Amino acid sequence: MMELLPFGQSASVFLTLFLMGGLAVLISSLLPKVFYCPAWLCGWAIGLTVMGPMEIKLLGSMPLQIGAAMLAGVWYVGVAVEWIHQKLCGK
Repeated sequence: MMELLPFGQSASVFLTLFLMGGLAVLISSLLPKVFYCPAWLCGWAIGLTVMGPMEIKLLGSMPLQIGAAMLAGVWYVGVAVEWIHQKLCGK
């Protein structure tokens, strides 16, 4: 997959991470109650790590699976753990 990128591997990865990271920061700053920036950045980094070395024809439903795992992780960590923490601390 990396060999198909138009700007070369290093420049394309930099641009992808810059754009995705920038979008994560901007969107999470506008909607902090909905999006938790560190969880989003970690999810994208994991997604890129998993999908980066794969060929496009082998991706299949992998992006959807990673997206679902990101959402589940954000809800588990960002919502469930925070709820438990509030209950334990009595806030």
